[in-house]
Amino acid sequence: MELVQQLFEADTMVKSSVPPNAPVALPPLVAAYVDATNSFDPERLMATFAEDALVNDQLRDYWGKPSIREWAKRDIIGERLTMNVTKVIKHCGNFTVSAKYTQLGGHVLRGCRRV
Repeated sequence: MELVQQLFEADTMVKSSVPPNAPVALPPLVAAYVDATNSFDPERLMATFAEDALVNDQLRDYWGKPSIREWAKRDIIGERLTMNVTKVIKHCGNFTVSAKYTQLGGHVLRGCRRV
């Protein structure tokens, strides 16, 4: 039991070797989403979604491109939201992207998206 506890504690205490300001490698589709978001380009943003895609934002579901387009126009493009990706984790074929989000006027938000 003591050995298991030591292994667990050692595993949870490991610090990342990646410097905090290092560039983050993004899969191409995720990079396209971030670039389109930061460009405030609704057509490029929509090109990153499948026809039957689901966006869950603030506990609200937006199914399919028509619904996602309205969400993006209001909550991404309309708010002039930009993303600065800070971390990407790949798990079971999904990517979880952590980012610092900034709205027009400099209001900083933090968030996480699974893509």
